[in-house]
Amino acid sequence: SNNKIAVLKFTNNTGNDSLNIIGNMTEDWISHGITENNAGQIISQNIVKDYTAVIKSQSLNLTDNEVLNIYLKPGKKITGSYFLDDGKLIINCSIENGITGETLISLKSVECNSDNALNCIEALKSKIVTYLVKEKKGDLSFEIQPPNYEAYKAFLEAKSYKREGDLYKYLNLLNKSIALDSS
Repeated sequence: SNNKIAVLKFTNNTGNDSLNIIGNMTEDWISHGITENNAGQIISQNIVKDYTAVIKSQSLNLTDNEVLNIYLKPGKKITGSYFLDDGKLIINCSIENGITGETLISLKSVECNSDNALNCIEALKSKIVTYLVKEKKGDLSFEIQPPNYEAYKAFLEAKSYKREGDLYKYLNLLNKSIALDSS
């Protein structure tokens, strides 16, 4: 098993270059969430570009993707794109096996008002981190739509109080979990 996760460029399909910052923010936010929750070791797009520059200086003409696959060898790759639809920002994302290229999961698109991209980015980060943490624990028993990470944490904590017999804390945490993510 390989806990290296490549968080690659999120493609801007809006037709507006001024929105490239959304892709950069998404990559950074996801990378931070994975690191913060010890879900894996990050390989960023910048690391890939740095390796490619060094390799090209040695007269090897490899692409970023070849450098990623030959030298960095991530266990997973996170890729995505975003676009606008009638004033709404929509972000798509998938997680692939880094070795075979097989899609492990295509997360349900997140959408928000285009003026508040951080809402979409936070929702997407939560889905990705939840998937990675649950996979690491060997518990991939959720639907295609993973729960909000904070909701999932509250749910797990509630389960521990149920085992201890503290039904008051169990119900409070379960209600908190539902309030954070009713799905």
